[in-house]
Amino acid sequence: MGTGRHRRIPRAPGLIRATAAFEPASLYRPAGTVPAVKSWLLLGTAIGLEVAGSLSLSAGQDAPAWYVVTVVGYLGAFVGLWLVLRTGMPLGVAYGVWGASGVALTALGGTVLLGDPFTLTMGIGIVLVALGILAIETGSRSRPSLERSEP
Repeated sequence: MGTGRHRRIPRAPGLIRATAAFEPASLYRPAGTVPAVKSWLLLGTAIGLEVAGSLSLSAGQDAPAWYVVTVVGYLGAFVGLWLVLRTGMPLGVAYGVWGASGVALTALGGTVLLGDPFTLTMGIGIVLVALGILAIETGSRSRPSLERSEP
């Protein structure tokens, strides 16, 4: 262990390997064991909780009881994002969709529920966010596999 060389973890059949120099066995995920629908449902839930937390943060300025919803929303959002990553969804896709969708939906929710202004520039920004999410998702499908072949 003290030789300066990286420890080699044996490859288990059917598992995706992490690309880090040190690859603890806990980073191995069974390939294709979680349906994509479950990943997206979990991500949608995490986004909804994050939006609820953000909107409640604004509402809490007038009624502090909303801060409870803020804390529960943010904690739930991060737990949801963690669960999404555990299903095997790539970090760039999960975090990109979660963050961008949260921003866009919070802007829309602020307009509808809190009377915040909505401008043409904001609308264009939301369309650009949606296009960015689409680009991230499409780009993640065309990336090479993480699985390495053994020599």
